[in-house]
Amino acid sequence: METASALTTSQPNEEECFSLSLTAHVQGCDAEGIKFMEKTSICEISSEKAVFELKTRVLIGTILKLSLFVPKTLILGHPLILIVTGEVIKAEKDSKKKNKQNVFLKLTRNFDIQKLI
Repeated sequence: METASALTTSQPNEEECFSLSLTAHVQGCDAEGIKFMEKTSICEISSEKAVFELKTRVLIGTILKLSLFVPKTLILGHPLILIVTGEVIKAEKDSKKKNKQNVFLKLTRNFDIQKLI
């Protein structure tokens, strides 16, 4: 089950960030320039950045497309797909999980919302 909770910050100028467990698909080019698509889960998201794990190695500066699957809720009558793009600003190996890296994506202001039928 997908969950979300707000992480509060003590800095008044920092934006609110949400810790999530939403399924997502990531598309783009890997470190060798080969197109890929990988299923993952979002760790954190805000209006400016997203953080998630990837097995596929990507380079800083790479543009990635992130498709988030938002489930149906009492308020949201239909499940949705939120599609955002962004630039990789940080990619670091996860010391706890072999062959995975934590990817930090700076999001663009462009997005698309599609209703799942």
